[in-house]
Amino acid sequence: MYADPCFKPGIWPWQVGNSPGPIGMRQPLSPSGFGTGGSLPWYFESPAQIRLGEYQREPQFWQTKRGGVVSIEWDAKAAGNSAAFELLLPVNIRTGFLDGGRNSNMLSTSAIFIATDQGLGLTPLFSAHWTAVQIDGRLFTIADDGTMTTIAGTKRNTGILPFDWADSTTPEFCSSTIHGTITTDPTRTFANFGGTGDICWDPRNPNVLYAANTICHCILKIDFTVQTVGGIAHGPNNPLCSRYAGYYKGVHGDGLGGYHDGPAIETSPGNGAQFNGPYSIVTQKRTDVPNHPQGTITSLTIITA
Repeated sequence: MYADPCFKPGIWPWQVGNSPGPIGMRQPLSPSGFGTGGSLPWYFESPAQIRLGEYQREPQFWQTKRGGVVSIEWDAKAAGNSAAFELLLPVNIRTGFLDGGRNSNMLSTSAIFIATDQGLGLTPLFSAHWTAVQIDGRLFTIADDGTMTTIAGTKRNTGILPFDWADSTTPEFCSSTIHGTITTDPTRTFANFGGTGDICWDPRNPNVLYAANTICHCILKIDFTVQTVGGIAHGPNNPLCSRYAGYYKGVHGDGLGGYHDGPAIETSPGNGAQFNGPYSIVTQKRTDVPNHPQGTITSLTIITA
């Protein structure tokens, strides 16, 4: 995106509304257009949520545990810029992130984006170009116009005034609800989506999304298929969520991961598959499996820390 030259010595004033911002323009550009020196005129803007310093931040109202109401400016950087995934979790799970259009939504500093169709040749369930997950367990789509929509997991509870995220004693998930239904099957259930680090769509079924929960050492399955299970109707607006592989919070439920091959789900402690902080999940086309035509997808490849 090109505009009039943006570089100017001195401090830039805060930009208001949707006016172009000076982000990245506080240093002269190199002859190639980057770094220092040169004068290539360009600027960029965020497709969703304001970038720190790009526009004035609009405050939100939050409630305190004592019943008071405070007005606090919220931005992702102020809410945590630690490089450690575990250290970012507490402030994120007590925030409650808003859906909405561009400049009206909220986004964590720890989020992973993938293409919704992933080039699989399948018809994607959602029309938004990007699917994403952030550390608090919010799974959402983002459209080209910046609109964010939660499709599963942690979601802002818009029926209450959210609690002060800056208060470290604010309880976990007190400003959020769960979008979707977590199975009650004791062999596949889990408590919440907090600590999810990555996602991928199933290349065999565009209605199924997998999520690697880094903190809880397991793989989750989010199924958007229209079906009725236990008298509950599921589908795109109420996905069925379950544990696909691994033990929730480790084999003993004490938060310690492990390394062990075995069945994806196993009720006997220690006999099933174990993961230690799975930080990413991808699909793989297997062509080396006997009796399967080339390109047949027979498994998921899971990368763990």
